[in-house]
Amino acid sequence: MSGRNITRNRVAGPLFAVNCRFDDYHVAKCRAKTADGTQHNKHIPASLNKEDYDIKEQEILVCKKLGSMYQDGYIHAFSSINGYPVDNVAGIAPQNQTPEVIKAKILNDVDFVGIANTEYSLDALGSYSEQGFVAQVGGVTTILNEGTADIHPGQYVMLDIDLANQRKATREKGIPRSKIRFVTSPMAEPQALIKEVLGVDPNNPANLITSLADVPAITKFLQKYRSLHSRCMGKAMSFARPGERFELNVQPRHAY
Repeated sequence: MSGRNITRNRVAGPLFAVNCRFDDYHVAKCRAKTADGTQHNKHIPASLNKEDYDIKEQEILVCKKLGSMYQDGYIHAFSSINGYPVDNVAGIAPQNQTPEVIKAKILNDVDFVGIANTEYSLDALGSYSEQGFVAQVGGVTTILNEGTADIHPGQYVMLDIDLANQRKATREKGIPRSKIRFVTSPMAEPQALIKEVLGVDPNNPANLITSLADVPAITKFLQKYRSLHSRCMGKAMSFARPGERFELNVQPRHAY
């Protein structure tokens, strides 16, 4: 088999899409981190370059689960992680938080929306804007595998974050090197997801559900499992190594 990268043209076909608005409020908080050294984290540095917060076609879009200040009925989404507020996580100062802590915090805060179908350019002043853009929430689309693992046809693909200092995935043209984007990774098998939810420690049986009659424990488990599974973006329809494009069937998801 050839070791050369696989190049693919973007596919076009029937799709489901929704109109979105940019999350100006959240991005303004992210950009404000450039003026506050005490809240700076080297793994997700805020940026003065407004292009780091622009939305480009085929980028992964997310929205905040809680804390939205909008009442206009639109999804307010973003695609950049730069400067994401991670204050007071596990009692650790922001500048001392590890990539694992930051990743868990962000993924717990956001929901996957879809794949950007049109672009959005942040105003030079960062002012609030009613300019919208389109997110694909169903159908097959082509995106870049910016994660660290191969993706195979038929695998479920999940929302992820890669904060490694030495990124090996090829960046798309027109995207600033300083921009930190959400990435894809293969969805773990159900057994691995269950262990992650339970925090299974063989030496600590208190973490396990010991009886089907323990309704509160089962309810808590299902809520955590469903939250973790909500990171599923869809099903891969082709193979891709890190840095290659692949076809993603957006949103065929299962909660259990």
